[in-house]
Formats: sequence, C-alpha cells, structure tokens
Amino acid sequence: MSAKDIVTRLGKDKFFAMFAALSTQAKRELANQAGFSTKRTPALLSTEKRNLVWAENLWNHPSKQGAMDSFLYVWILSTCRPILISFLDFLEVPHQEGITENDFLQSIAQSKLIAAANHLLNNDSFSKEHVAIYLLFLETSEKDQRLNSLQLEQYLE
Repeated sequence: MSAKDIVTRLGKDKFFAMFAALSTQAKRELANQAGFSTKRTPALLSTEKRNLVWAENLWNHPSKQGAMDSFLYVWILSTCRPILISFLDFLEVPHQEGITENDFLQSIAQSKLIAAANHLLNNDSFSKEHVAIYLLFLETSEKDQRLNSLQLEQYLE
C-alpha cells in the first residue's frame, strides 16, 4: 500500500484535517516540495483559504514529486512521535525522540516486528488508526510486507 493509497483510504475529509493540524511552515514546505506556488495572491489573503488551496493541490495531485510520501512523513513526525518512540524502544533500536538513522527494519525478526506492532495496537494511549498509518507507511517506505498478517488497513477509517 503506497502513501497515496493510505491517504486515499482515509478519505479527503480526514486528509484535510491531518493537513490542517500541521504547522504553517510544514504546510508551506510540503507545497513547495510538490512544486505548488506558495505566493499570496489577492484571492488567498486569509490563511484558511491558503491552507485549503494547498491541501486541495496535494489531494488533487498526490503523485507530484512524492507529495503524499512527504505529507505522511511530516504528519507522522509531528503527530505520532510517542508511537515512534514506543515502537523503537520495544525493538531496542537506538533513536533520538523517535528518529533513527539506522536501517533497522530488515534486521528485526518478523515475530519481534509483529509483537512490536501488537504492542502499539494494544496500547490504549494510541489511536489504532494512527498506529496503522505509521506501520503501513513504514512498510511502504522500507518495501517490507512482513506486517501484512495484521491487516492494518482495517484500522483506517
């Protein structure tokens, strides 16, 4: 499942809410990265309108320069940091506040990977949907399908 598939499965309203939750700087960087103009025009004087246009552009052109991959990466880092930390701690992967430079996924046994995923899914502090988004994105990014048996798509609302 690609980043575009994950976001499409969540739906337009959820995507817009997720986009709205990002900082202005993150929104601007995502729009720039996707090649969309971020200049204010007379029609886009309000921040709300500007954000809506940027979100519409990303939604309508999701494959433009990996826009959805970048979007999910930024959203996960800004929204799901405790999930990342818990996952990496469970797997005993060194990290700095949920960020690691290690390509760790391939070195983890499937049984331990599934146990870590279940640890997140069974943690009442975390939204199952957010956990599923993170794990599906991780699978997509690393081209690793060892969590397929968990049917994570079921948690995407």
